[in-house]
Amino acid sequence: MDRFGKLEDGLMAIDLTEVKNLISREYHTLGTLSDVANRLGISSETLRKDFFRKEGIHLSHFLMIVKIERAKELLIYQPNLYCFEVSSAVGFSREDVGGHVFKRLVGMSMTEFRSSHNAKRRCKSETRLQSSDNVGR
Repeated sequence: MDRFGKLEDGLMAIDLTEVKNLISREYHTLGTLSDVANRLGISSETLRKDFFRKEGIHLSHFLMIVKIERAKELLIYQPNLYCFEVSSAVGFSREDVGGHVFKRLVGMSMTEFRSSHNAKRRCKSETRLQSSDNVGR
């Protein structure tokens, strides 16, 4: 038996763990629902319907969320990367598309996100320094 089974309504039952693992591993090479379906060897329509039915979210939106979460990590932990490099690294073919999706989902631009996080990190460092200064007093 293969990894997919038939349901009563004729739809294929997909293994969501396999789908999510694929997206987590290869998000930067997967641009569309069709890319994911092709890698899994199933139809786009089957994947789209079954993923939405089980998760309550469109697979394409889930893929964007994974890409944006990875972009956030890159912006925070690799501050030397330009925004266009971050967009490219997570699989957006154009910087403006990555920037637009990021702003729509996060509520601020990549530059604003990076700045706000760097400010938070500076505040934490300053707080640690101040508390260590007070220890010796």
